[in-house]
Amino acid sequence: PRAAGAIGGCATIGSPWRVPDMLAAGPRDVLVARSGEAVARQMLLQADMGDGPGRPSGPPPLRVLAGLLAAIVVVGLVLWIGSLLR
Repeated sequence: PRAAGAIGGCATIGSPWRVPDMLAAGPRDVLVARSGEAVARQMLLQADMGDGPGRPSGPPPLRVLAGLLAAIVVVGLVLWIGSLLR
């Protein structure tokens, strides 16, 4: 029997984290019935564990683009300097 006010649901582990060494780490997907979605989301937000509406998860896209461009420039410079030393 479920306690009064409890929300039925389960937590799953994302696929990259399904290796035995990483089971304790990584993000979890919380699955609840649609009827309990609002209450579950509110509980996660109160515990500061959920993404709020419009709150992006992960690094900002501009930062990712800047990192990729910087890596491409560094690799290009290394290849260019390597070709000059031959």
